[in-house]
Amino acid sequence: MSDQQVLLREAMVQAALGGSILAVTGECGAGKTEVRKGFLEYIHRNHPEIQVIEPMVINKKRLTPEMIFDAIAEDLNITNMPAGLERRARKVDTALRRSVKAGNRHVLVIEEAHDLTNNVIKQLKRIWELSDGFTRLISIILIGQPELETILAPSNYEVREFARRCNMMKVYPLGHSITEYIAHKV
Repeated sequence: MSDQQVLLREAMVQAALGGSILAVTGECGAGKTEVRKGFLEYIHRNHPEIQVIEPMVINKKRLTPEMIFDAIAEDLNITNMPAGLERRARKVDTALRRSVKAGNRHVLVIEEAHDLTNNVIKQLKRIWELSDGFTRLISIILIGQPELETILAPSNYEVREFARRCNMMKVYPLGHSITEYIAHKV
């Protein structure tokens, strides 16, 4: 990994450990997915207490808060999810609390986050607010193209609560590091 990719990976690890929100943006082909893969491999080896939750909905424009709760429930092995959203939320909250008390950390990672709707981003803030005292139950990492920067801009009044709590990092094209990257891939 390049120095930039290592820095981004470390920011993702710290977000996951610290209960914070991080948005990683970059153009197509800049290496966002490779950084995500490096992050997943690194925490698998070095931080087994971090449980990664990745909703599998391909079309992120259709992702709903209910689907996110379902993904969390699935990864926490919650069975018999109740029908109502309130009861589902309570069940997920209880399971997250138990898991954190057992020494686990949770991070919700959403790739292609530039396709998320304002409503889903607002609900992500509510999910992030789940806590046990001062301990956050879940961290959030969004990965997307530069459009995500526009969505999270201060001028987007609808998502200001989320955006003001979100750290932003950018993946720059490889540029001069392309030779080292190709040598690494080969």
